[in-house]
Amino acid sequence: MSSDSPVAGGGFGDIYRGVLNNGAEVSLKCVRLEVELDDGGQRKVKDAARELYIWSKCKHPNVLELMGVTQHRGQIAMVSPWMGNGDLTRFLTAHPEVDRYDLCAQIADGVAYLHQESVIHGDIKGANILVSEDHTPKITDFGTASRIDCTLQFTETSGSQHMSIYWTAPEIINESLDKGTAEADVFSLGMTILEVFTGTAPFTGMHPVAAMKKITDGVHPVRPEKHIPSGDDRADLLWSLLVDCWAFRPQDRPTASDVKYRMEAIARI
Repeated sequence: MSSDSPVAGGGFGDIYRGVLNNGAEVSLKCVRLEVELDDGGQRKVKDAARELYIWSKCKHPNVLELMGVTQHRGQIAMVSPWMGNGDLTRFLTAHPEVDRYDLCAQIADGVAYLHQESVIHGDIKGANILVSEDHTPKITDFGTASRIDCTLQFTETSGSQHMSIYWTAPEIINESLDKGTAEADVFSLGMTILEVFTGTAPFTGMHPVAAMKKITDGVHPVRPEKHIPSGDDRADLLWSLLVDCWAFRPQDRPTASDVKYRMEAIARI
């Protein structure tokens, strides 16, 4: 059984809320696939196949579980647990008292796991992190993900990769790379951690073009003193970590595992 109308949608397809026979609530991510497979239709088929392949390999407490695949209303549907708390922004608005240091340590743990499994997410941001009933963050949306060691080959199709500008590393913007990198993921992870603490997107209120120029010029967001105050030992360590994540040269950034361990240490203070 599922909702009559989608609870969310976009260019990729629609998301429905469903219930399994055992009463468990699930999310059905339905992919719109054209009957006539023109170039756009072929690209969607290959994108869906790649997302399924990569997502199916991921098993970690901080990565949303892919429970299986089914057919819903004539569409391919990816089935995952329903996350009633929604994404990070919605969750933080409803639960302002949550331990944000611990939350970020868990998110970093999820990204470190993905990289350990040779998975590059490619679009890390608050909207792509859902929160479970027990307040566990779950990384989701593998539509732009890739595997470094992928043995399953998908023919390249035309069309540039979607970019979430405010979270995107300068080398991705400058070079318009078709695939993300571990270093670019770390840049986005730093922006996402900032987002967790402020409750808003990086460079909030700034036009995307202006934000792009800031990023490509190597200018990182201004320190939000209200949320990460100078002179506070824990906040100072956090800001130092974020600045490292935003290093202009990819090779100067810490690995996701480094971010995880540093974030866990800061959270324990």
